[in-house]
Amino acid sequence: MTKQKEFDHRRLGKSMWYFVYPPFKLPEVKGFEDGLLETCLGKIEELLPRCHELKEQRDMRVEQIKRLNKPGSLEETWIKTWAATEYSEYYLIQKWLVYWTKLWRTVANKPLPKKVRKSLNWVDEQDIERAKQSPIEPYYEGRLRRVGNKLMGLCPFHEERTPSFCIYPEGGGYHCFGCGAHGSSIDFLIKTKGFSFPEAVRTLL
Repeated sequence: MTKQKEFDHRRLGKSMWYFVYPPFKLPEVKGFEDGLLETCLGKIEELLPRCHELKEQRDMRVEQIKRLNKPGSLEETWIKTWAATEYSEYYLIQKWLVYWTKLWRTVANKPLPKKVRKSLNWVDEQDIERAKQSPIEPYYEGRLRRVGNKLMGLCPFHEERTPSFCIYPEGGGYHCFGCGAHGSSIDFLIKTKGFSFPEAVRTLL
């Protein structure tokens, strides 16, 4: 039996594998810049092959589901959800890629090597749909209060004293009745955090 490799996100316990999420906050990097650049690049390059491997497996499973089930049926929806859960490691790797990329940006005055950027600069329709359903609340800076089926707070896109910015927890969308800003969870991260489209999707996975 081939021994499986350990990663930062996947560790071997006494009897089974377990997953590890990246730290919520980036570490203090002052004085460690040179070593961290090499570490960040090495970690990203280490994760990418495993990420692509899992993506191919997941895509093959989804195609099988499409062939064997009626489009739009309850069975297809349920099995797709199960398949996404089965490949949860793929989505966890995306979070680690975001972590190491952010750390690189914190210490570097240059972009990642072109080959690495090209490998990172992809997301597919399944990733996009999953990201759009992710909640916006964790990325909103400010106080929110629940009003019916939505959350309300001050709009991050224009100055106001009375909250007119709405977040819809079910569906991952937002709308401001003051300035008209609206969009998905992906749009919110792009506009408030300055992320590229792939970075926003990967962060939300």
